[in-house]
Amino acid sequence: MKRSSQQALAVGAAAGALALLAAKRRGISLRTWLRVQAEIAHIVVRNTTKDGNWRWSRLRELLFLASLERARRLEVAEADVVAPNDPDAVYRLHPLTHVRTQRQLSATSSKAMMALRMEADKAPVVTDLVLVGGGHAHVHVLRMLGMQPMPGVRITLITRDVETPYSGMLPGHVAGVYTRREAHIDLNKLARVARARLIAGEVTHIDSDAQLLHLKDGRPHLPYDVCSINVGISPDKPARFVTPVKPIATFSVKWDALLSRLDDASSFRLVVVGGGAGGVELILAMVARVSSELRRRGRSLTCL
Repeated sequence: MKRSSQQALAVGAAAGALALLAAKRRGISLRTWLRVQAEIAHIVVRNTTKDGNWRWSRLRELLFLASLERARRLEVAEADVVAPNDPDAVYRLHPLTHVRTQRQLSATSSKAMMALRMEADKAPVVTDLVLVGGGHAHVHVLRMLGMQPMPGVRITLITRDVETPYSGMLPGHVAGVYTRREAHIDLNKLARVARARLIAGEVTHIDSDAQLLHLKDGRPHLPYDVCSINVGISPDKPARFVTPVKPIATFSVKWDALLSRLDDASSFRLVVVGGGAGGVELILAMVARVSSELRRRGRSLTCL
């Protein structure tokens, strides 16, 4: 019995020491660290049990989500110690990974960047990286590889549209805040910055066994070592008289055509299907733009 008590004390002491070290590494008090752990344990138990019965099927998912929430709360606690009453301190102390990478690259001098590029150009090609599509993720990849080249990697970008729209600026473009040029990214220029080959085309089939990409219009197959796909989405068969937002290039053309109809005396109805955040933001942008255009013509907009 005495030996069991000693073992329990030893385990407790070890756990306490580890907790103290974890709290010290975060720069917070042990009391705060224990409070966060207790809160997370309570959340897991509360959401895993129902009517006194454990729902084991949810436990794995909850533990993963709980680990993320625990990390967030500890970061907030750490920020409260460094900068009390400053709600933005946590974002300065713990920026997202891509924000941290951009800051590191921005701090790199042009001379050092050119040295990296010259060193990368001298290395033989050992890996073919093919980016299929000009979506936001690939725009970020090209920008990063342009600023910090990887020796031995040859980059190829395959995209249907050489100018890719930035969807985050679409409501602003619809409202007339941004021009079409401002709301689009020139992939040709970006590819040159990243020393990437640009193929204006579409991939019709991916042969993963042979690691070949089949291109449209009978073009030669393109081999790859690493292939990344970021082509965006578009509805399969949009209903008649409905203009889907994706692809944005098609939507932009039809929106410009609709604005040109405002010169006519005839009336028409503008309806947005979907009440999510994107739909609400888009209809507000449309109302602002159409109202502005009609006022210039001495007319008014009727909202139902």
